[in-house]
Amino acid sequence: MALRDVPPGALYGEVILDAIHASHVFVLILSQDSNESPQVIREVERAASKGITIVPFKIQDLELSKSLEFFISSHHWLTALPPPMEPHLGKLGERIAHLLYEGRPPPSSRRRRPPPSDSRGIFRFSDVVQDPSRFIGAAVGNYILDRHLSAGGSGLVYAGHHRTLVRPVCVKIFYPFRRELSSVVTSMTRAIRAVSSVTHPSIIEILDFGFAPILDTGTFYLVMELVDGKRLDEWNMATPADRSGFADRVRLGYALAEAMNFAHGSRYMEETGIECGGILHGDLKPGNIMVRPDKSAIILDFMLVDVVQLRGRRGSDNLNEAVTDAAREPDDEGATCFFGTPGFMSPEQSEQNTLTIRGDIYSLGRVLHGLFNGFNSPLRWSSEGVDLNSLKQELLHYLAPMCGADPRTRPDSMRAVMDSIARFASTHRISLSCHASSEKSFWSWVRSWNMHRVTRADR
Repeated sequence: MALRDVPPGALYGEVILDAIHASHVFVLILSQDSNESPQVIREVERAASKGITIVPFKIQDLELSKSLEFFISSHHWLTALPPPMEPHLGKLGERIAHLLYEGRPPPSSRRRRPPPSDSRGIFRFSDVVQDPSRFIGAAVGNYILDRHLSAGGSGLVYAGHHRTLVRPVCVKIFYPFRRELSSVVTSMTRAIRAVSSVTHPSIIEILDFGFAPILDTGTFYLVMELVDGKRLDEWNMATPADRSGFADRVRLGYALAEAMNFAHGSRYMEETGIECGGILHGDLKPGNIMVRPDKSAIILDFMLVDVVQLRGRRGSDNLNEAVTDAAREPDDEGATCFFGTPGFMSPEQSEQNTLTIRGDIYSLGRVLHGLFNGFNSPLRWSSEGVDLNSLKQELLHYLAPMCGADPRTRPDSMRAVMDSIARFASTHRISLSCHASSEKSFWSWVRSWNMHRVTRADR
């Protein structure tokens, strides 16, 4: 422990004593300075009096002073000679682990990262897929991977930090693309540039993108802001199905529609200097939506479909007719590479690989139905004082056109979806602000409306 490790305002002697008393192993970095330091001698004396194992780690070639020799046996001696020191640190770690765990393997959480497959720091893709923790500690561009978060259909996701700025980030390592799908990579690169230009509180912020030679096949990586929150399905399960939870879900649905409307109408500049506009998501689902602690939503993992380029290929100004040519490109077995998740992607996306604004509307409609009905298990709405099931059915009636099998029967824009939710909210006096100060007027009205409905039914 050095002086810089002592918290401001704390007494150095007390901090040192507390640290020694809490220790199981005392590592003495033996140099000319420590060999002659009265302070180090006092610390070693205290550790020895407490029966703590002392491990001298010699970093300079010298004889142990008589004062230190009195307290130290030669059983656990280690040396960092000849220099450099780094190759000797592994032995020090192994010795400490042996002393702490009495020869048993340390817990898995403390295992050192398995070494890469070669001296260049390149990993075998098959090994990483089986054990994503192999990437922990690896450098990807200017970023260090700290912990594995999840594995999806397109890549592995890690929490990390910028090696210089120490800013926490989220890093997605894409699975390698087949060589014949190079047009997908081109489309993805173009779209990442577009998404990174979109600034909206409910759309993930793109910070960096590049190629990382850390896999034997090579791979691309995407760096995003690190979001603190829960996946939508996890949040939905944890949020009570009561009056307050109902209002929170209405606000969340409106915020998601507003964010997607912003993305569909966004404008950005291409590398050619041409202004373009419109970005589809292509894979709206609970796993790609996070809810922050303040109950605000953020949409992740746009499937990176550059609508303008696709519109240009079709020669149409109608984004609803844009088709992903890259996604329709067959691979060497004649199969088709498509984006989306069964249960949430539209019929035309599933059957024809066609991505449109109306396809995003369909996917959001499926998400909103799950938000009020439950994703993995049915939500049991409270009936105490208010008939929330009736309110839910009324809202889902507003949203039903979003999930029409025929795209032509769906709303033609996310703005229309926003208007439908806003009409419902206005009718029932629900504030669409994420930070509504009071719901008293809303719920008092709901109770009166419920009584009015029951009275009419009795007639």
